[in-house]
Amino acid sequence: MTKTSFVIPRDSIEEVTYAVVHVEISDAAAAAGLCSVMPFLTALKDAITRWVKTTPQGRAAWLESSEDFNVGDLSNVSLDPINEILSEQGVKITDIDVHSMDGAPEGWSFDTVLVNSDLL
Repeated sequence: MTKTSFVIPRDSIEEVTYAVVHVEISDAAAAAGLCSVMPFLTALKDAITRWVKTTPQGRAAWLESSEDFNVGDLSNVSLDPINEILSEQGVKITDIDVHSMDGAPEGWSFDTVLVNSDLL
């Protein structure tokens, strides 16, 4: 079993929003490449499409999202029925964390050096 996480950013200049999708992937699924973003995304889309097509809850979630079901919507529904479908491919979503804030932090980015080198 492999545990991994995918970080999914929102493309926006007005806000900083991203989701972290935590997953467990069977050894067989990992060997098939499902630890990589695009194969995992393909499996996830297939599972959610099947959930929307075959369950009243999935159809309601699709309509409630104005037919724009994304990772934010996924974080607000029960993962159990989706995981049931994903399990056929050896995948389970264990958790989704969504983080958001308006604007961008001024003066502090990922690459900001956190040492005052002039004091060394």
